This record gives sequence, C-alpha cells and structure tokens, in this order.
Amino acid sequence: MKLSDLISCDSAAESEVAFSAETEARDALEKMSEQDSDHVRISNSGDDGSAVLSQRHIIRSILDEIENAQGELECAYGQLDEDLLGRFEITDADGHHAISEHGKLANAVGKMSEGLIILDDQLHVEMVNPSAKKLLGVQENATSEITSAVLDVIGIRSMIVNGCDQGKVENAARVKVSDQRVLQVRWTEMSDESGNSGHVIMLNDATDEIAAEKVKTDFIAAISHELRTPVTSIQNSVSNILAGVTGRVNKKTRKYLEVMRGDCHRFADLISDLLDVAKLQAGSLPVNRKVINVITTVNEALSNFKKKANDKGLLLEFIDGGSVSPVFADSQRILQVLWNLLANAIDFTEPGGKISVSAYDENNHIVIYVEDTGVGIQTERQRQIFDKFYQVNRQAGAGYKGTGLGLAICQGIVTMHGGRIWVESQRSSGSKFMFSIPKCDPVAALREHTEMLSEHCRRKDDGFALLVLNFKFPNGTDETKRENVDLIMNDIILESANFLTNKEDLVLKMNKTDISMVIRGAVKSRITGIRDELRKIIANRLKKKFNTDEIMPMSGIAIYPSDTRLVADLGKIATGSLKELTDE
Repeated sequence: MKLSDLISCDSAAESEVAFSAETEARDALEKMSEQDSDHVRISNSGDDGSAVLSQRHIIRSILDEIENAQGELECAYGQLDEDLLGRFEITDADGHHAISEHGKLANAVGKMSEGLIILDDQLHVEMVNPSAKKLLGVQENATSEITSAVLDVIGIRSMIVNGCDQGKVENAARVKVSDQRVLQVRWTEMSDESGNSGHVIMLNDATDEIAAEKVKTDFIAAISHELRTPVTSIQNSVSNILAGVTGRVNKKTRKYLEVMRGDCHRFADLISDLLDVAKLQAGSLPVNRKVINVITTVNEALSNFKKKANDKGLLLEFIDGGSVSPVFADSQRILQVLWNLLANAIDFTEPGGKISVSAYDENNHIVIYVEDTGVGIQTERQRQIFDKFYQVNRQAGAGYKGTGLGLAICQGIVTMHGGRIWVESQRSSGSKFMFSIPKCDPVAALREHTEMLSEHCRRKDDGFALLVLNFKFPNGTDETKRENVDLIMNDIILESANFLTNKEDLVLKMNKTDISMVIRGAVKSRITGIRDELRKIIANRLKKKFNTDEIMPMSGIAIYPSDTRLVADLGKIATGSLKELTDE
C-alpha cells in the first residue's frame, strides 16, 4: 500500500515530515515514529498541491487492508478444500457421491496410545492397532489368528462370552500378560444400522498405576496397624473409668468421658475400614464361606438397625420377594455389606421416611436390595460412589460424618463373592442399592453344608438330621400337577423361616419334586415339630387348591451320627425311609 492510495482530501494540518506519494505506507510510519510526528505531508508529483495524512488514518487503512486480505485468504482455502475433496470423491452403488473418511480414521486409530481391537459377531479379530499388538506382546506384522490366540490365552474372549451370557453390554477387567504387566481391559458391544454386531476392546497398561496403588495401600495398612493398639488401649481405659474401676465419676467428667468413648469407637471403625480396604486390595481379606440362608442374614441385619431407625422416626421394613435360593458365602461379610447400606440409608433419609429391604431370585443369582426415600444421588456422581474416599455431596443429618470407605468395602466384598453391586437413584427421590451373589448348586450346597456340620458335631458330640420331602403323582403327572407342586414347594421354602430357626438350618429345592432340609441338633421333639409344620402347610395347600388324590407328599429322615457316620450315605438313608407324610 502506497501513500497515494490513502489520499482522499486535502487537509489544513501542517507537517514538516514529507514523503512522495509513491512511498510505502509502512516505511512512512517508521519514519514518522522516528521523528515523533503525528502527521505527514505528501507531495503529489502530478500537481502543485499536497495533502497531509495523520498517523491514525494510515494505521487504520493498513488494518482494513489486512482484514480484507484475510477474508480473501479464507475464501481461497475454502475453494482449495472443495477442490481437494473433489479429487477424492467416491461413488456408492446407487451412483451418489460420498466423501471417504476411511483414511483419516485409520490414521487416527493407528496413532492411538491405547490399544484398540475390533471383534466381529463371532468374536473373530477384524482389526488391531499397533498399540494393542505392543501391549499384547505380539509382533507388529502378526496375523489376526495369532492375536486371537493371545486373547484366548489371557482369557479376554471368554470374559466377553460370560458377560454376554449375563446380559452385560459393557464390562471391564484386569489381566496379566506374559511379561508380568497388567492390562486394564474394557469392552463394549456395538452394532450398526445394518444389524451387524461385534465388540470393541480397549487396552491400557495399568502396571504402574497398580504399583503406585499398592504402595499407598501398604502405607495405609501399616499406619492403621500402628494406630489400632493405642486406640484400643484408650478405648478400654475410658470404658474402665466409666465403669467405676478407678473410683466414682462425677456427672461432668462422665459427660466428657462418654464423648471420648464415642470418638474412640468412630476412630476404631475407621481403622477397621482402612485395614479391610487394604486386605481387599491385597486379596487377603479372611473369608469363611459356607451355605447360608439369605433371608436369615437379612433379618439379622434388620434386627440390628431396628432401634436406630425407630429413634429417627423411620419405617424399616422387609418386603417378601418369594423363595430365595441359598448361596455359598461368608455370612459375616454379607452382613457387613448390609450394615453399610442400611447405615447410609438411615443417615440420608429424613424423619418420616421409609427404608425397604428385600431379596429375590434372578436367573443364576440372588439379588438383595436396600431402598430408601432419602435425598438421592445425582446421576453424574453415581459411577464414582464406589471409589475409595469418595463422598457424595448429600445433605446428611446433623453431625453426620463419613469416611467414603463403606461403599468401596461393599463393592470389594460383593466382587470377591462373584457378584456385583450397583445403584439406581435420582436427586431428591431416594436411592436403591442392589447387589447380586451367584446361587450355589443345590447338590454341592448340601454336600458342603453337611460336611461342615459333621466336623462341628464330631468336636461337640452333637448331631443333625437330613429330612427329604418328595412329591409323587399316583395317577400320573402332567404340566398342571407339576406347576401345583412347584407352588407348594415355594410356599414351604418361604414359611420354613418360621420353624428352621437355627443359623445352621438349611432348606434346599433340589429339583422339581424334592426338598432337602438340614436340621441342626437331632433332637426328636424338634424333628417331630418340623414334620408337623410341614404336614399343616401341605394339607392346607392341598385342601384349598388341589385334589389330594393327585399329589402325594412323602418324607424320610436320616440322622447323623446315629444312622450313619458317612455324610455321603445320609441322602440314601433318608430317601430309603420315605413314607406318606399325611399318615405319620
């Protein structure tokens, strides 16, 4: 841009700085800055007159020109993009033009730091990026067959199959590979508009993360162990003083001591939680598995929280979910999960609210839930609530304090039992925490339970009974009769909680016509009482609903150790002594 391009009119202003009209505007600005002049006089060679321009006018004009140039450049770039895209146009089967993004996508996938594997609907490898091959420890030029073989060795494809069988669309796991590295594996099911389906697998190296987590966990465990002894000592000392061991305690001192004792209990609970978290992560949490009746465990948890709920003005209720299969689990650990969930429900539910607990069978699992009418949890926070030390910003009761460890411990215990835990909640609409535990095979459960009891009985010189209940069809069977028997069996299992009251009693539905009951303490009066209860339940159902001539209940019993000291023979003896229940 020259100065002559800027002359639009003469100006009365004067300036000692003069340039020819052909001078570049940028050069003129530099000279004006050097000579500290705000105006410049322009000599026009075409006539005798001259013009004066201000520095501001020159700068504004230059900026306008730059802006126009940028606009023209953008237009040029747009035209260039259209020309380039036109060069790479492809034509589909119908003759329509489409822009291929395949090259761009392939380039992005190839440069990802995360491993990416795509499987088809038969779980065959369709695509593997270089990062995935590196993480799996295979050569960059390895074939899909080799990659598939490695996936099978570390168990990824079998985990996907198991997840599909359980109806899971998205899942995650950690697996070890050959060089002792640990991979974080996430997979999700995918499908397109044409109905084609498959899975996408993402791989990340979690070795360093796990190592750092272990260091932190070990440190927490060490500190917790060091704190446990002095806290226990203080707790016992305060209790002894309150009990009057050191002499009479006045009212004011007692008040302070009771506050100290409460703080000691909370501190001791925190230390226990920290140790449990450390043991869960190390895989060393003690577990004493046995066959348990879930309803008995739930009722025990409810009885422990009944007073606390009543004191806060809450309704704590059990909802009958029908007959529930036994599980092979640690009853104390399941109680620990229920205690955490019930404590949270009470803390985050306002007076006048309600807390419901129930259990039911669902496919190959039993599901237990704790539902409240409390303040609820925001949807975006629900994925984090099972993380250690995470606390949801919920408005709890006055003085409520938490550590953010309870739900993390719950998740660890449930996962250790082969189940999962999740939540359904909305802000201000309450929360429903659910967890599942795999059912145990009734035959295996009966064997495990009777073997465990036989060990106990040998040490205590005690016994137990195996009662077998069987339904026969004198005039032949059909679908209706089988359904009727199934209803009767479900009623028996449901009402058995009223007479199988020992913690080691057990009822199992073995098949469509047989129930087995393990009765702890082979006392004749107790066995007779249980038979009477069964007779009443069955007679009532047959009288009200079914033709008694069509269904015949039979029962047999075997007692350990008076009938046999071989646990495996109990079933044969009980079945061999079957006779009609109503005639006894």
